[in-house]
Amino acid sequence: RDVAPSRGLGDVYKRQDEKERRKNIYVLFNSSYFYYCGSSNIGVRIIKILRNIRNVMIVRNGSLFFYFSFRIFSKWEVIERGNFSNMLEIKNLTKIYPNGKKAVSDLNITIEDGDLYGFIGKNGAGKTTTLKACLTIHDYDTGDIFLNGVSIKSAPTECKKLMAYVPDTPILDPYLTGLQYLNFICDIYSVSKEKRQQKIPALSKKFGMYEKLNDLISSYSHGMKQKVSLIGAFIHEPKLLILDEPFVALDPEAFIQLKELMKELCASGGSVLFSSHILDVVEKTCNKIAIIRNGELIRLSLIHISEPTRRSYISY
Repeated sequence: RDVAPSRGLGDVYKRQDEKERRKNIYVLFNSSYFYYCGSSNIGVRIIKILRNIRNVMIVRNGSLFFYFSFRIFSKWEVIERGNFSNMLEIKNLTKIYPNGKKAVSDLNITIEDGDLYGFIGKNGAGKTTTLKACLTIHDYDTGDIFLNGVSIKSAPTECKKLMAYVPDTPILDPYLTGLQYLNFICDIYSVSKEKRQQKIPALSKKFGMYEKLNDLISSYSHGMKQKVSLIGAFIHEPKLLILDEPFVALDPEAFIQLKELMKELCASGGSVLFSSHILDVVEKTCNKIAIIRNGELIRLSLIHISEPTRRSYISY
């Protein structure tokens, strides 16, 4: 039912007698819509109405019962069962460089299936070191990293098959064309001929690169190299996509397309972990964030980003 924003909960409660009020749980969301459902099977019924809703207030018996920020990108049947699995687990991760600098210190982060996870912190905070450790590009001193419950140290090749990575500055072979590079990526990940014939044109058109695929990469701008790298990352449908500052060099159209593709990947059961300094993008795109400072985790938060969380990011 729609309720005008100016009307209070008291006006709504007047419609029902005391006995019925005790039977129902009320959900008020986005300040202007009102919904109620009976107590039987309430979890599943509430989940079905929360698509694309971000702020939820649950009121019971005239008082605040629960409040949370909510955004779902994973499959609805998984959510209704309440059966989440952990896509990526970073446990007690510590990385010390040969010069003695501790880049990451006892870091613990868990990313579930369907999470679109923002990783934020200042320059030199340890974001890129953590991301590269997840990809086995960097070794680490203590702790461990698990992908779908498997240690990346014990089965690095199998874990890499499930991941894709785009660095902040893509390093591509300048003597290949964009199309040759994408076919090379498809060969590495054993993408079938039929699938690559479908995916390469579709993704390159989304990023505005379809007409440029036969040009040498050496002729590409920074943004064009970033787009080709992103196409290569999405083309084999990874379970975990790791991006380091992915929006920096993109034009507005590609910016929007990337956000949509990230959401689609999470909706299909995959997960995304990306670093960024653009808080507005993180807030509007992610469902969870982690803030790192001097290699240490200082805050984990569900979106949206509250003012104290913003201050904890910008004040250190």
